[in-house]
Amino acid sequence: NRAMGHVGGDDDPGPVATWVGANLKGLRIGLVTVLLILLVVWERPTGLVVLIFAVVAVIGLALIQILAAGAPRGSEAVDSVESV
Repeated sequence: NRAMGHVGGDDDPGPVATWVGANLKGLRIGLVTVLLILLVVWERPTGLVVLIFAVVAVIGLALIQILAAGAPRGSEAVDSVESV
């Protein structure tokens, strides 16, 4: 992955990338759920509050995706974690 500084080779992903790759769906759902709960609980959300929550959601989802870059997904990640 050239964007992350890996030009070539078969470097194994680190433990963080492996864990995030294995839990990608749950992390995405958790982030969106927490933001939606906060938005519902907010007494009188203004347009600015909704915009800030949307920006936080996009940044959070992008960060999760970046952390999972190069890691196996789903059952592949579980197999690689169990073999360690």
